[in-house]
Amino acid sequence: ELRHWQTQVHTISNYNKYYDGFHSWSKMHDRVWYLSVPKSFFEDAMTAGPFEFLISISFSFEYLLTNLLFVPFMSGASFNGDMPTMSFGFPAQSD
Repeated sequence: ELRHWQTQVHTISNYNKYYDGFHSWSKMHDRVWYLSVPKSFFEDAMTAGPFEFLISISFSFEYLLTNLLFVPFMSGASFNGDMPTMSFGFPAQSD
């Protein structure tokens, strides 16, 4: 959904003045080695058939990531005093 992308871009924009490279998505895509597993999964999903694509994306992103990762991540950010992450994360995950 577009609102999830806009939330991430808005959060990164605060750090763009301190770190170089956030403006060049294609260059950073190749340099971020620790995201090789999610990139491989997404590339496999994009090259699969339509049924496999729908099953893999809907199960992994909507169930595993939303319920098991993002909600506890926002709670941890709130507990540690990271209010910008908490303020953008909880409204995005409240639906």
